[in-house]
Amino acid sequence: AELRSPARRAARPAFAAAKTSIRRLILVDGERSAVIKAARTLAGEGLAVPILLGDLFRLEAKARTLGVTLKGIRVINPQRDKWRAPYAKALHESLGRTLGLDSSAAKALATDPLTFAALTVVQGEAHGLLALRDRGELNPLSSVVSILSRRKGARCLPGFHLVSTAERTVVLTDTASFPDPNSEQLAEAALQGAELAQTLLGLEPRVALLAHSSYGAARDRTLERI
Repeated sequence: AELRSPARRAARPAFAAAKTSIRRLILVDGERSAVIKAARTLAGEGLAVPILLGDLFRLEAKARTLGVTLKGIRVINPQRDKWRAPYAKALHESLGRTLGLDSSAAKALATDPLTFAALTVVQGEAHGLLALRDRGELNPLSSVVSILSRRKGARCLPGFHLVSTAERTVVLTDTASFPDPNSEQLAEAALQGAELAQTLLGLEPRVALLAHSSYGAARDRTLERI
């Protein structure tokens, strides 16, 4: 399977690094079939300790229909977990004034899977989170940016897409989370993409900035930023 997958070949350095320092990854959409299978792969290949958010009984039933087990996979139900109360308190104390939340609103928000996952990372119970884009939100990041602190010096949060073929691997950086970027944000997004290619994939980065017009065929202020 690995030989037939250019993406898996390209990600070998990242997989090797993951196995040397196992991290806890919380999967927000835990009851989705694709997410359960992903968790099984992460646990089975020793890439991470996956944490699924959802109801244990429904997850066990879904796993049986998929023909997989939940061995090595932790399950947390945000509606019932023992951390819900302290997470709500932490949310209210740290961001209540900023977000306009009283204690009851913070308690309700802490049961939202995406918010709960972000708080789990903040509190050190997980090292990272994964949420599907089609959760019904325009941008899942918008719900957690105020909770998760950015890396020092980072002014924007670009998205990254790995495109790998038999001949080459390309990291595409997008600005979906800041759709009208200025020139400084574009430059930083490009640099973050280059850093990811170098540190995660072991590639020597070469950066190209892409515009929606070639050779000055169109005149637009966004082209001037590029």
